[in-house]
Amino acid sequence: MSQNKKAPMNNNRIKEVRLAQHKTQKDLAKLLGVSEQAIAYYEKAQREPSLKSWIKLADYLDVSTPYLQGISKNSRNEINKQHYTISDIISLTYSSIKLMYAFAGRNKYDVIPNIPRLRPKYGNPFNYTERACLFDTTDTLRKFSDTVKLGEFMNEIKNGILTKYSQKGSLEQIATRKDIDKIIIQFYEAVREKYLQCMDNKSFIDMVSDDLSYFVINQAKADVFGTTTSFSEGKRFINSEDLTKLPEGLSADVYQRVMDVLNQTKEKLNKLK
Repeated sequence: MSQNKKAPMNNNRIKEVRLAQHKTQKDLAKLLGVSEQAIAYYEKAQREPSLKSWIKLADYLDVSTPYLQGISKNSRNEINKQHYTISDIISLTYSSIKLMYAFAGRNKYDVIPNIPRLRPKYGNPFNYTERACLFDTTDTLRKFSDTVKLGEFMNEIKNGILTKYSQKGSLEQIATRKDIDKIIIQFYEAVREKYLQCMDNKSFIDMVSDDLSYFVINQAKADVFGTTTSFSEGKRFINSEDLTKLPEGLSADVYQRVMDVLNQTKEKLNKLK
């Protein structure tokens, strides 16, 4: 019997947690690389995900694997929420970006990766969305790294964040999920700000074009489809398949006209190059 057709586990919480976090079956299908129908089977306990898929789902939804499986009442993802101090998270974020940069271009990690060779004492503290933000930070860093002294620049960011928390006397406090998110965003924003300072006309226009597509489309999807916007989206441009799955009240004609305006804007930006 194949792995995904084992005797199913009853009363799992996949659908309950997914809906509570405003995720769609399509989001989970994309995460696991399976069909939406497979997710529906998992939610109805008609099929059981592999252990690797259980862990990946729990990590993405930031709950414990036993809770998602319905065999524990404790939803807390202990690995992601316990033991690490603020100081630990700052150092691990710094190390993760450097590791991902070193592995960039060598096909060593996925689009939303596990951090290569990161073996912290209590396990990987970063969930799926946070790793996606680290990926975007590293990707942005690669665009201008030949114009700065990378080691000095990254140390400057790290030391600046350490100083802020040191002044508050909170470096040795246990990091909450909110703390982890905030620290990662501080690294991302510092790298992004430096990128803006270093870019030329072409790279600036490329950035505006990408951001326009990414944020406009994902905000529209959040408003219309009821999905969420986050670093974990992964897809920057609309696919034609979305036009076949419009909700009631939104016509394909109106949707296409909006996309035409966006594409015309991008064409005008490209002409400026």
